[in-house]
Amino acid sequence: MQNKLRIEKKDIYQIEVNDKGEYIEFDLADINLSFKCMEALESIEKLKKESLMKENIIKKKQDVKDKYMTKNQKELLKLWKKTFEDMRKAMDKFLGEGACQKIFGDRNYLEMFDDLVQELKRPREELGGKSHFDNLNLTFEGMRDRIAKKYDNMKDKEGVI
Repeated sequence: MQNKLRIEKKDIYQIEVNDKGEYIEFDLADINLSFKCMEALESIEKLKKESLMKENIIKKKQDVKDKYMTKNQKELLKLWKKTFEDMRKAMDKFLGEGACQKIFGDRNYLEMFDDLVQELKRPREELGGKSHFDNLNLTFEGMRDRIAKKYDNMKDKEGVI
């Protein structure tokens, strides 16, 4: 017989992200959630800046015509491909593994993460005028209030703390 252990998932916030019924989920009890969001957004900005610097270097190189495109054009395409892969990995650290694939599919475009953040910030009728970011409550105060509420609930149940 194999011993098993399962911890019940509580305070999970789910968002459907495509027409296949796939969703991403956030653990609202995770005190690292705010950091994950901030780190993902900062990483994407850093990757954009690094990519622009590398792009400028490539554009200044002497160019040579290849069969279908120039050597510099090919190098730029490789740079953009790698940048988008890295950006997806950074955002998946916040959204969950494979989330960007669920949301964007194989499509990559310059404003994709700006569009995603705008969509998460957009007030939604089905959420009573709140946004997904409002419901995630990624602020320090929001996290503090959730922790305090948890302890209050435990105190009522167990008479301890």
